[in-house]
Amino acid sequence: MNQSLGLMLDQVMPMVRATGLLVSLCTIQVPSGADDAIGAPSGTYADVAGLINIPCTAPPEGIGTGISAAEMKELQYDSGIVPLHVLLDDWYPQIRDLWLAGARAVIDGTPFDLMGAESDSQMKMTRLKLRILRP
Repeated sequence: MNQSLGLMLDQVMPMVRATGLLVSLCTIQVPSGADDAIGAPSGTYADVAGLINIPCTAPPEGIGTGISAAEMKELQYDSGIVPLHVLLDDWYPQIRDLWLAGARAVIDGTPFDLMGAESDSQMKMTRLKLRILRP
């Protein structure tokens, strides 16, 4: 019975890919390590080899219009934190260590703070929790 379960699990991500839901692309980037003219971090990022243009789905955490429950109104501006849950097309365990080192994710050209990365216990998929800060 365990063998048949393993065979079924092997089909999970191929079935997800076949649905056509992975319509976005994700690239993981790490701080470049470069400093600006006064010695402060430059704020530039570099793509991580092997983690470029990964097919993914990037649905919003909440569905609907208006301000989500995760957004907060400030006096001068709305500093809403818009979280996303992203499913990548495969298992990428190295992203967890990169997240701890300050990596970010760029989805379809938009940079997001990488708030977390987790893989399933069967080593079939990786999920990311991202956020973007809006002024």
